[in-house]
Amino acid sequence: MKREHVINTDHLEELVACISCSVTDKACMYNECVSCKHKQFPFELHDCNAQTTWTQWKTVTEERNIKKTGEQSELKKVTVVMKEIQSGSIYDLMTEFEQQLQKFKAHYFNIRHQFGAYRQLRKDMKSNEALACRLCCQAIQCSV
Repeated sequence: MKREHVINTDHLEELVACISCSVTDKACMYNECVSCKHKQFPFELHDCNAQTTWTQWKTVTEERNIKKTGEQSELKKVTVVMKEIQSGSIYDLMTEFEQQLQKFKAHYFNIRHQFGAYRQLRKDMKSNEALACRLCCQAIQCSV
């Protein structure tokens, strides 16, 4: 999107801030705020019909030969996440970007909140305490 000059930054906090009243307010970030719930991203003026390409993560199911040690290979369905090259108009890209950014807001809020809570716990720890952290995350990559 930046390559096509449709957006002028690739900093996630700035992008999220463009469609939210506050990046620290849970209602805003969970699309519950009446002021910014339907706020649209301020794209740069552009020829929306121009064609472009971009990469996008897709979850696909495919059949693969799985070979077990000492056995014949077996055809099984597997689910994989891979980057695919997409092509379409600038308008298509803008629509997809806006949809994904709306979904990303809640994730962004959660990460910031969890990191802040973790930092506060570490700060308040006594010398005879330990902090255990269990990571439950999904792979997320942002390309703008």
